[in-house]
Amino acid sequence: RKWMGDYTRGQSILGIEIKAPKTDVSGEGVSQVDHPLLLDACIAFQSNARAEMLPASGPVKIDNSGRETAITDKQAEKLEQSMNEFLTVKSPEYVPDFDRMLFQWGFGGMAVRKVFHCPLRRRPVSDSIAPGDFIVSNDAKSLTDVGRKTHRSKMRQSVMKRMQYLGAYRDVELHLPSRDTTLVEQKTATIQGSTTTSNRVEDEEYTIYETCLDYDMPGDAHNEGGDDTGLPRPYLVTIEKDTRTVLEVRRNWRKDDANFTERKRFIAYPFVPMFGFWATGLLGILANTTSALTAAWRIMLDSGMFANFPGGMYLKNGSRQADNNFRAGPGEFCPVDGGGTDDIRKVIAPYPYKEFGPAFPAFTKDISETGSRVGGTASVPVAEA
Repeated sequence: RKWMGDYTRGQSILGIEIKAPKTDVSGEGVSQVDHPLLLDACIAFQSNARAEMLPASGPVKIDNSGRETAITDKQAEKLEQSMNEFLTVKSPEYVPDFDRMLFQWGFGGMAVRKVFHCPLRRRPVSDSIAPGDFIVSNDAKSLTDVGRKTHRSKMRQSVMKRMQYLGAYRDVELHLPSRDTTLVEQKTATIQGSTTTSNRVEDEEYTIYETCLDYDMPGDAHNEGGDDTGLPRPYLVTIEKDTRTVLEVRRNWRKDDANFTERKRFIAYPFVPMFGFWATGLLGILANTTSALTAAWRIMLDSGMFANFPGGMYLKNGSRQADNNFRAGPGEFCPVDGGGTDDIRKVIAPYPYKEFGPAFPAFTKDISETGSRVGGTASVPVAEA
């Protein structure tokens, strides 16, 4: 929840929400513009990564591992063409899904993909997991040493029926699903201008938890010499969240593997690995700098607005006219009731605003240059290894 809270606050400072200026002067000023430093860094990373990982020729390159001959070169070229055709033509969702993942990767710091055989599409699939939908223990250090990995996903009612019909899930009775949205999903819906509520019961989706874990499975315990050893082995368990109904239990190792090695299902892409499992992204690197620049921009905009449309204070005995808005057009004079005095300066006074001075824009520019330099460091191209 803390991670998702930081993620949604980061979405708010990207500057992609259209925010109208405030109509009243509050303690935070009038302007609501956001500095695009974080957005600029994320788009730059996405563009550079897309050119490297999704080239026009296709995302797959085949290496012969030092056995370059005319035959192996031809086989490698054929395999490369086949794989690229599969990912770009037979899997039309791969490129747009990967492209969207690139932005989330640079922004949040960690992207996770799930590679599996889809019973509905009847082919291997590599799908990205939405932010906040990959759940691991707080003690996890890496994807290889964590004992339990869970993918939270949504499934339409029609898809659930098809999965049960095909035998991928148990054919059990399920209640109508209830709405279950994360903070990230709610914020994303707000940015897109959509809503997370629906009036149609048929539109509600099931929440599915698909967990890879080591478990001493009852009814399938490891047996040696006629005795159960209690050895935990890797399994894939799928559960419907509302009813807590188990939909699927499958072994997650190859049948002939005597070591019961877990089959790799998830792939993690860390941006800048630092302290733990969750890598740091541009959000963590540039969030404070972006907030400082946003505050500076709003101060300068508000200062310019008040300089051109000044406000002020007036004495109570000068407020007997019908309107308290003392605004005159060009070349026009507006009468003011002076309340018995002949010096208008004793009745009305402007706010004592101060100019921010020449040092403030220079300081703001220095913050921007520092943030751009730090945010661009992670995108510096390195030689292929």
